[in-house]
This record gives sequence, structure tokens and C-alpha cells, in this order.
Amino acid sequence: MNLMISRKDFLTLGSLSILYGLSGCGRSRNQSIIYAAKGTIPKVIYNDFQDKYIYKEIKITNYRKPFESIMKTSPDFISLSDGWVAGLKGEDFIEIKDNKLFERIYTPKTKEFISSFGPKFYNKIFPLYFSPWVILYRNSLDLDDVNSQDWDFLLNKELSKRLIMPRSPRFVISIARRIKHVNALQILKKQTLAFDDQNGFNWVSSGKAKAAVLPLSSCFDKLVTDSSLSIIFPKNGTPLSWTLLLQSKSSKDTFPFEWIERCWEDPLLNKLLSKGFIPPISYRDIDKNLNFPSVIFKERILEDNNYLKKCWSFSPLSEFDISTLENLWNMKS
Repeated sequence: MNLMISRKDFLTLGSLSILYGLSGCGRSRNQSIIYAAKGTIPKVIYNDFQDKYIYKEIKITNYRKPFESIMKTSPDFISLSDGWVAGLKGEDFIEIKDNKLFERIYTPKTKEFISSFGPKFYNKIFPLYFSPWVILYRNSLDLDDVNSQDWDFLLNKELSKRLIMPRSPRFVISIARRIKHVNALQILKKQTLAFDDQNGFNWVSSGKAKAAVLPLSSCFDKLVTDSSLSIIFPKNGTPLSWTLLLQSKSSKDTFPFEWIERCWEDPLLNKLLSKGFIPPISYRDIDKNLNFPSVIFKERILEDNNYLKKCWSFSPLSEFDISTLENLWNMKS
């Protein structure tokens, strides 16, 4: 297994090789173009808005300038995960005016996270929703109390060479720093069978791996049909992956506040939550009888604001930060 991951993996928190087109190519004068990544706008949402928006594929051919070719096509909006904002130029986007929905943002540290992208993106990034990362595991593992599990669970001897970790070294390092062991990072790397969060669910469901760290949105709905699998929300917090929306300066459209507000309210809100996507708003008024595949999801994420305070998001890295992480990742035990 190759543990020497390339520099671009330190700059991003996901892979654009899985980005895809969401619908057809025909465009009317009343339709806006959204370039989107796979999973950033789930079908339960875009099916309701195909008359207003056309979704197109983000194709990356140059990792040094990943969005250069897309911006030349004059898109209206771009939806992507937070790990790829570094590939955008702030001057290509416009400020979001009359942003009343921003007042509804309730999730701890969200506004600080958006501000961390710096002045070139001031008021240009809108956080649609996030998905917490979880530990997906086979129920054959011997666990005393799932609710008491933290990231130390990943050092379990049963997971030796049966663990799937994210491709992002930055992500793995952030988890290692929350494990109570002096050599946590080195042990994690030795435990890992593959760095492949894209296919983490398949690794575990097939039995080739016993556990995987992956976004809730990539496995939550599948838990309903596969009783052999369960998830852990580590009690000491977890990373959050954000879906962000930006408007190109070439766009003549208004920012889709109405569309977003509908996503943040039932019945679309219920559909979003069932897929593991969580808008950054208060959940006091949400129907307490929503049918979730996991009770702990409801307890930890929807009803425990203190838990979200333990979670973290990934702000942009400086060159010094990247070099530090590279050195830490490549350090021998």
C-alpha cells in the first residue's frame, strides 16, 4: 500500500474524479446553470427544481487550475465541497446581497468557518448544508457501548488491515490528534487497508473491511436496508463536510434564496436529513417523530448543540501549513 500521497491531496478534502452531470443539456431562457459535484445536491432536492436549473458536470483536467475551463463557460452557480474552494478565484464571483437566510444559521462556528476563506470570498460563499463524518462498522465487531466510543476505536486490534480511511492526509491527521496515543498517526496508517472513502461503504458492506470513516451522506440511507452495518458518531466530535454555493459574476440570475429556504423546510428538509445532509439551522421546530435510521443521529446532531461545538471544519491552508502536514504525514515512526 502506497502511503506517499501527492501534494494535491493536502490541498483538497475530496476527489473530483467522482463529479458528475446531474441532468440534461437543453437550456431555456429561464434556466440557470449550476455546475455541481456528485453528492452535493442529492436527487431528492434537484428533482424538484429541474424547471429552474440545469445541472452540469464539473470536469477537472488541470489540478493546478481546476475550475479554469468551467469559468470560461459562464456558469451561473457552482456547488462544491469546502475542500475545493482553494481552487477558485474570488474575483470570479459576486457578493450575495440581501442574505436574510444567513440570519437563520444556528450551527456553532459556521459563520467563523465561512469567514476563514478570507476577504476575497467575503459574502460570496453560502453554506447549504453539512454532513458529519462517521465510523461505519460491521456489527460482528465486539463493542461494549456504541454511545461511549470515540476516535480511539480506530486503534482496535480487530481493525488491523481491515480499516478504510479517507484519502485526505489532513483529515487523517486531524483524527489522529484526537486519539489518546502518542503514536496515533503511525498506528492509524498501519491499521489502514486503503485510503478510499469514496468506496468506503462497498469495502465494509462486502466484508473486505470491518470499518470505514466516511461522510454520513454516503451511507445513511443504505443502513435502512443493510442490518449488518451500524455507525458511530465519535463522542469527542467529528469533522464536518460542507456543501457550498457561489454565484458567478457572469450570472444575471438572482441568488436562489427561495430554493434554499424550501430545502430548509419540510418536506424537503426531512428528505435531506434522511440522506445525511444537515442544514446549519436550529431544529427546535422540527417534527420530533421524524423516522431516522439511527436514534443516535437524532440525539447527537439534532438535539445536542453541545456535540456540534466539539465538531470541526477545515479552513484554508497556508503554504507553511501544507509543508507542516506533509512532513508530519511522511514522518517515520
